[in-house]
Parts: sequence; C-alpha cells; structure tokens
Amino acid sequence: MSEQNTHGDLSTLPWPDGWRWTPRRDRDYQAKAATGVRTVEVEFEGAREPALLLPMRSVPRWQGIVFTVAGVGLLATAVLIGVVSVATQTWTGIVGVLVIGGAGTVFGLGGLAGLRSRKEAVAGLLLSPSRLIFDGSVDRLAMSWNDVAGFRLYMIRYGFRVLFPMPWHNWLSIDARDPHAVLASAGHEAAARLARRLKGKSVVAVADNRMIMSPLVAYHTLRYYLENPADRRELAGAEAVNRVHKGLLL
Repeated sequence: MSEQNTHGDLSTLPWPDGWRWTPRRDRDYQAKAATGVRTVEVEFEGAREPALLLPMRSVPRWQGIVFTVAGVGLLATAVLIGVVSVATQTWTGIVGVLVIGGAGTVFGLGGLAGLRSRKEAVAGLLLSPSRLIFDGSVDRLAMSWNDVAGFRLYMIRYGFRVLFPMPWHNWLSIDARDPHAVLASAGHEAAARLARRLKGKSVVAVADNRMIMSPLVAYHTLRYYLENPADRRELAGAEAVNRVHKGLLL
C-alpha cells in the first residue's frame, strides 16, 4: 500500500474544540500523520501484553544535563547571595535567596528526572485492550479504560509579547474518574494529594510538540477507543494500526 493511500483519510479528521487552528499548525500535523504508530509489547505487573503505541519524544539526556547544571548554578548563586546578605546584614537579599533557590531546586530536580530515564521505556501513549498507559520515559502511569473519564483539549501561551508573537502549544489532558486513586496506585502519592486538594480530574497532560505523530490523530485514536469498547480487542494486533493509518476513527 502506498504512503499516499495509507495516510489519505487522515486529512479529513475534524479539528476539535479547544485547540487553536492555524494553517501552519495544520500542515505540521498533517505531515506527521501516523508516524511511528505500531504495536509493541509492554510489561505491566509482571505480565506482558501487546499495545498500540502512539509515540512521543523521550526526554533527551542532554536536556537533563543542562537543567541539572543550571539548577546547581542557581543554587550556588542563592547560597552566595545568602552569605553576602548575612555578612553585610542586608536582609532584603533573603528574598533573592528564596526566589533563586526555588528556581534552582525546580531546575535541578527536573534535570535529575530527565537523567533517570528508564532503559526499557517506550515513550508514548500505549493503548492495550485492558488499559491506557502513559510512558513519559522517566516514569509510567497506567489506568484501566473504566478509569478514564475523558479528554480535555486546550491551548496555552508562554512568555510575553515583545517583538514576536508568544509561543503556544495545544495540550491534551487525560481525565480520570478518580484521579486520586489512579495516581496513588501508581506510587505518585504527592500528586495524588495535590489532585484531591485541587479537585482536578487530569492525571496526564501532553503538549502537541511532544508527539512524534500528529496530535490530532492521537486524540481521535484515544477518543475512538474510549467510545468504542467492543473494538479494543483490535489493540492487541495489526487491526488497530491499520485503522489509525487509514483514519477510520470517526
């Protein structure tokens, strides 16, 4: 089957509410199409099962190194400011210590997390007949299809407009019926407590630039198998891969 026939129907998938559409973003999504979509074996609770992979980019090690170095640098700066503030009794410097120290901690922990990427990780959203798994290469979160409440789509802008338009990304969040239970069962106790306090439903959020394939195709694939439980048996083999490549997701 030719590449054109394989991906031909993907261009007809409707753009969902919540995401920002631009001609350039649309072309980017169409160019990615169903790149990298395939069946893989995943291990869960000691057993292996086939699953459909909607691939994402892994966290690169160089990024982890850069963030770690930046974190150490910021923490060292905070310590230096603290020492100078104490020596000169300039207590206003303590504010700088707290701000810079906090930023250094965030950068450092983020960098270390990137360096801890699991060797067996297959970064992406993995859809098996029984569950939906998010593998971010650092850690993994699994939930049964019955636990999935739905998906939320939204756009986030970053930074401040000065000379150029602010960068932005379309995001996809996976909502759980009981996010506290899903996060706690995966060992994310702190996130589970935060979810309970904020009364939020989202347990996973993915930006469009993280996806190797078209985020639009990924969304419609997730939506299709959530709404059509009888077809989830396809996720164990080539039927699901063919469905995605042909765009039979409506």
